[in-house]
Amino acid sequence: MLRLVALFSCLLPLLPVASLLHAADVTPGDLFAEGYRHLTGQGTPRDATWAAKLFLEAAQAGEPQAQYQLGVMHMDGLGVPKDLVWGYFWLTRACESPALPEEVARQGRGRIEALKRELTPDQKRRLGLAGDAAAKE
Repeated sequence: MLRLVALFSCLLPLLPVASLLHAADVTPGDLFAEGYRHLTGQGTPRDATWAAKLFLEAAQAGEPQAQYQLGVMHMDGLGVPKDLVWGYFWLTRACESPALPEEVARQGRGRIEALKRELTPDQKRRLGLAGDAAAKE
């Protein structure tokens, strides 16, 4: 299965990722694994942008490890524009999943707390955290 995903990702980099999820019974977990290979360069050239596309498709399908990785990538601006709101959104979703390994969830909660300190009042409002900011003042 992963070879098929790798073939598509090498030959057709402009192919919408959604097509990969529905091709040949590829699962969100398969997309996460392939994205991680591209992010780290394991058996394939490093390509953070392609990894982010694969993670996004898997994250939208509910894969918590893809949600976590996508949140980190948005925090750092790796493969995607740096965006703390999206980073917070994806990390929060990932950490809400009981399927996320506990160690990863613990790291994610720490990142979420750090993000809260970096968010502007407008970003907090957009995330529905405006009450948190007001309560601390």
